Amino acid sequence: MNSINYKKSAQKLETYKRLSFKEKVSLSKRKIRTALNTHNEPLVSSSFGKDSVTLIYLVKEVTDNFEVVFNKTGIQYKETIEFMRELEDEWDLELHIIEPDKTFWEIVDEYGYPKSSRNSKTGDKRVPKCCKFLKEDPMRDFIEENSFDLDFVGINSGKGSQSDTVVLEGEKEC
Repeated sequence: MNSINYKKSAQKLETYKRLSFKEKVSLSKRKIRTALNTHNEPLVSSSFGKDSVTLIYLVKEVTDNFEVVFNKTGIQYKETIEFMRELEDEWDLELHIIEPDKTFWEIVDEYGYPKSSRNSKTGDKRVPKCCKFLKEDPMRDFIEENSFDLDFVGINSGKGSQSDTVVLEGEKEC
């Protein structure tokens, strides 16, 4: 994203942040509908944290024609797995659980512990090996194997500059 587009997008994001809760929900649903108008095989990627559960809820308010995918990295809290199962039943979700080829601990043994890329002061944009092997590669393979043409991802733009950048870049999709 070049600096001019980033500046415009950042201003747009600041405008969105000032909306009322009701306006944010309405805008979110409108963006979901817009994305669904041009896609036939939607997917919601979910960690079953607050942001992605909110997204599942909003997508469910708009359509029942979607599936949900969860990346089981092996290092989630058991309460997260329990909550995921509860929502799967209560909301009648078509849930896919994907698992990586390597465990987190195998990756740590091979590459060392991951450094936080979220707050990197060096400007290093490389994805830590754990994210690549535990999340990105399995997710890419899953989407390709199942022909999904839209992947909704719930990210809170208030988490900091990296999340804001992801939200701004994702904006081009709808």
